[in-house]
Amino acid sequence: VFFVFFLSLAAQLPANTAAGDNAKEHNLLCRLTQMAGRQLAIPELDTSASAVASTLNELNASTSEPDWLYLFKIEDEGKGSPEFPTDGTAARNKADWEARWPAWYAAAVAAHKRITNPPKTNPYPVIKDASQKHALHTITGQLSAVADVLNTKALLLQKQIQTTNAAEAAAAIKAAVFGQATSADDLAAAKFLGAATNRATACAAAAIGKSILGDFYCLCTGSTNGATECGSGYAGTNGGGEITFGKTELTNLMNTCTKPSEDALTASEIAATIAEFSAALKRNNNANDAKVTLGKTMAHTRGAGANEICVTYEHHFTVNGKKGIEAIPWVINLRKAENKLLAMAQAAAQHAEITTQLLALQRQMDVAYAAALQIRLQTNQKAAESPNDAQHESHTTHKKQNKWKASINKTAAGCEAIGCGYDKNKKECKNKSVKETAPTGKGETSTGVYCSKHTVWTAFMAENKVIKKHCAFQKEKDNEDDKYA
Repeated sequence: VFFVFFLSLAAQLPANTAAGDNAKEHNLLCRLTQMAGRQLAIPELDTSASAVASTLNELNASTSEPDWLYLFKIEDEGKGSPEFPTDGTAARNKADWEARWPAWYAAAVAAHKRITNPPKTNPYPVIKDASQKHALHTITGQLSAVADVLNTKALLLQKQIQTTNAAEAAAAIKAAVFGQATSADDLAAAKFLGAATNRATACAAAAIGKSILGDFYCLCTGSTNGATECGSGYAGTNGGGEITFGKTELTNLMNTCTKPSEDALTASEIAATIAEFSAALKRNNNANDAKVTLGKTMAHTRGAGANEICVTYEHHFTVNGKKGIEAIPWVINLRKAENKLLAMAQAAAQHAEITTQLLALQRQMDVAYAAALQIRLQTNQKAAESPNDAQHESHTTHKKQNKWKASINKTAAGCEAIGCGYDKNKKECKNKSVKETAPTGKGETSTGVYCSKHTVWTAFMAENKVIKKHCAFQKEKDNEDDKYA
């Protein structure tokens, strides 16, 4: 409401009707008040990577085994649903699967659509070679896991910038300008002034500084009817009695200002305008800052006569630990807005970094997919190095654990098919156990070094340094090093 109101004012404002001894201060408070009607400098975000995670998840689904895709019943018309199943394999794995089911379902639907009705320009045609498809699935699984994490962060940052911080900054600016008023139709004097009995009370001590508009009123309104130092365009109100101030008075006051800037409001502009306000204050050095005024003054009092109208901030410089302008309520609110705008800029920089990482994952996927189409992908190849190797390992381990816990066929044969062992008691897959022995070399006696007790290369090397090396890290199904030597 404030924004629309100020836009309508901007179209009819005169070039400048301000005059008098408070012209400089008047111009400053005009610009401060106009902040409520200006657009905020919300960073523009690069969303070119917004579809990377969904694409990688789709490719992870399309390279999966048929029995996995069958779980989503996409081919059975009317049976597939993003709602989590109440029976079957999925229901038995509810604890692990339910939260991720909607995303998995969307990926499966997209994969099915690309397979059955491919677009004319299709960068991801069906991989027909089974071994290449399997190798590619290992890569898509790792890259999509990293992409999901990055995409979640990107979406949170986007919400922070475009919704949360933007709304908080706008609210802080509105509070700074209008105090407790909620709209241009809600300008009761007591909501933007510290008091409404008369100007002498409203513009004194702790009452001052409640809002920018309140201080603007005090700067431009004298204690007698028509007394003002803000130009002939503002007749003022009778500050000697009970203060009445509404939309009409606001329009009259703002009509004394020049047109507001059309530039978006930035954190640096807020900081610079606050600094300008601080520099405009007149201080009575002989009174230990007891008299700090804005506007024309001879005696450093909150003058309200026709020839001396000013605003005094002595309360904020002598009370509350002498914080000065930082103790003024509307300055506090402008600082909040400034900090929110700074946070938006920082979040935008983080978002840009994540976008770069997501696009890098997309390029890695494209290279791997092209290699698979040409049957050049090593069947034991690990995923290309991602922006965060640690994340890759973490997700790979998580993926393997899920394979053991959530194998579709929880039988010895089914577990063997995915490279796992079988727990007869629990009737589920597990990691294959490896019998550890004290290795011996060809034609040599035992080294006496039990490799499996070491989990890092340097540990057994120190023990085995004087004889031929007999230990190595065993390889798991996807060619990654196991934790045991």
